[in-house]
Amino acid sequence: MKVLEGKDPLWLLGSAADAMFIAGPDGRILAVNRAAETLFGYAREALLNTPIESLIPPRFRAAHRAQRTDYAAHPASRVMGSGFDLHGMRKDGTEFAADVSLSPLEDGLVLATVHDITRRKRAEEALSEQSARLRAIVDTAVDAIITIDERGTIDSFNPAAEHLFGYAPSEVLGKNVSLLMPSPYHEEHDGYLQRYLATGEKRIIGIGREVVAQRKDGTAFPIELAVSEMQVGGRRLFTGLVHDITQRKQAQARQEELIRELEGANDELKNFAYIVSHDLKAPLRGIGSLADWLVVDQA
Repeated sequence: MKVLEGKDPLWLLGSAADAMFIAGPDGRILAVNRAAETLFGYAREALLNTPIESLIPPRFRAAHRAQRTDYAAHPASRVMGSGFDLHGMRKDGTEFAADVSLSPLEDGLVLATVHDITRRKRAEEALSEQSARLRAIVDTAVDAIITIDERGTIDSFNPAAEHLFGYAPSEVLGKNVSLLMPSPYHEEHDGYLQRYLATGEKRIIGIGREVVAQRKDGTAFPIELAVSEMQVGGRRLFTGLVHDITQRKQAQARQEELIRELEGANDELKNFAYIVSHDLKAPLRGIGSLADWLVVDQA
């Protein structure tokens, strides 16, 4: 085979940090570097002339042979098994997640580069699990949670927000959040957001305040809004926590009404006491005078 004639086959692979193999058209290993020995736990002599499938868990070997046959018919530099989970198997039988890149050489030979992606897979699984937990928290939250981008475009809309505002996610995602505000806030919102992005001046973001929102049916209602800023994948997003305070506002209004009623009743009571006190003074003075007269008469 021309590519290997008169040369140590490791001249292609020796300095590579990644595990690399050269396999023949029949799938047998013809050359292997030290990184591959370390990754799979075999000495080079134990790997040479063995089928490449010996480094794959048994349950995947049949599928790998089919993929190898397909690759031989259409050789090209590419990642093997794109869209599939690939696994390698060490000498001790332990498995690891792998990425495999293939490059065709002369005479039907193939250069395979194997990357152990166990750590990456674990990180992806941990991130996926964390995202699932976060999604569960957001989806089951009592309060409405809405995420927007720097342009004010709605990026996420949780079930509580659907219930509170009366919109389905498909009706609001990709639209400006001012859709959820009555005038004049509807017209002024983008200016508030741009002012914050330009100056850092906080009106609601990072502070929280009471504002007015608007449902799909056009009714306005008071809310308590807390907004936080975050960076996600290089994107600047803002998450709003929306709490309907209609009942609280109604209770405050009723409390203020009761206070006014009590103050009015107190004023009436004071007037009554004054009148009673004034009207009783004359009879009391008469009684006092009569008592004085009786005392003098008896004397």
